[in-house]
Amino acid sequence: MLTIQPGGYTPWNFNYDTEVEKVFKAVVQGLEGVTYKMVAFATQVVDRTNYAFVAEGTLVGLDQPNKIVVLIYGYKPIGGSPVYRGQKEIGPIPTGAPGGWAFWKFFTTTDPAPSLPVPLGVGYEALGVTNQLAGIVANSVYLCKATVVEPGSHPFLALLSFQRILDGPMVLRSIECIEP
Repeated sequence: MLTIQPGGYTPWNFNYDTEVEKVFKAVVQGLEGVTYKMVAFATQVVDRTNYAFVAEGTLVGLDQPNKIVVLIYGYKPIGGSPVYRGQKEIGPIPTGAPGGWAFWKFFTTTDPAPSLPVPLGVGYEALGVTNQLAGIVANSVYLCKATVVEPGSHPFLALLSFQRILDGPMVLRSIECIEP
């Protein structure tokens, strides 16, 4: 079970209300070249409310699949307007070039995620994937909503890295938790 430290961020929240949506839109307003769709958020209350958003970013003006995953930071002062603080890409940086990482693909109800060979005790819901083909090796990184199978546990975000050689099985190589 997750213990939240005083002054620390909340667990990732995948359900948000109109107030959080308004803060997200205000934080990303004015950022050019990419449109953003919120995936999850966490908050930290200090002398203001800090926000960490995980977002699906779509690069504007490209004629190919062009999605990235970003962690966007912002804050809202008490009685003030939301402010953008910065961002960073999550996972491999897509290049779209041969031998490089592909742009991210996000799953939908009409295009669902595949079943992943993962350890027991944690449920993983794949939200998106990026792939790299390097000779006979295929690498994949999945962005997942993960939940420990324990009463009272909170979902968290994780990157699961897999590797497949030729037509062999997918092998889980690493799991990286995404912290706010």
